[in-house]
Amino acid sequence: MIKFFRQIRQNMLAENKFSKYLLYAIGEIVLVVIGILIALQINNWNENRKERNIEQILLNQLFKDFESNDTIIKNGLADYQRNLKFQNAILKHTGPNVNLPENKKTLDSLYTLFYPKVALVFGSLNFTSQQIERINNEQLKVSLSKFPSIFSSYQETENRLANLTINQRQIHQKYVSLLNYMPQFNQKKFESDYLGWLRNREFQNITVDKNWVSRQAIGELNKLAEQNKIILDLIKKEVKKK
Repeated sequence: MIKFFRQIRQNMLAENKFSKYLLYAIGEIVLVVIGILIALQINNWNENRKERNIEQILLNQLFKDFESNDTIIKNGLADYQRNLKFQNAILKHTGPNVNLPENKKTLDSLYTLFYPKVALVFGSLNFTSQQIERINNEQLKVSLSKFPSIFSSYQETENRLANLTINQRQIHQKYVSLLNYMPQFNQKKFESDYLGWLRNREFQNITVDKNWVSRQAIGELNKLAEQNKIILDLIKKEVKKK
């Protein structure tokens, strides 16, 4: 093909047809430029296709993460509601003039001093700015950027609950022998003062504080659940575009 075009140029020069040669040369340059532009366009198309594939892989992984988060958050909210019932039971049986519950099952339920823990999927909290930049949807980018900070706010509240629960247990242990909960040990146990425990003002106050903080944690988890749902809905739309 190159020899063919070269032969045409040589023939035109030999016949002294310079004007025609000039037009031909310009046409040849135009064809070369068009060829280069087409090659660049194909290359850009291939690169865009690769980026879209990478984006889809990332979106699918994020969808799995946030779908798992949805279940984790719902379970956490259920744990908080159950924990609030135990806290309310404790508060009903604490105070300066309370008596021991006649029902042993009720008394046993007052020992339930725990707090819910919500551990989200690691990947959904540690995506990098480079990963986010691979996503085209600007609203999704913003929502993903907000998510870790909302969870961090919840974690601070959860840490407060952890400290309050530790304080509850420390007061409980001053009055009650923990060996009572371990029947496999037969040695003589320290005498437990259940009434002293339930009439302890500090224990009651800490439980009230824990109740307040638990309700705050529920509010923050609900915000997290809303943000998680927004992200899931946006990801679904982007995946469907493929």
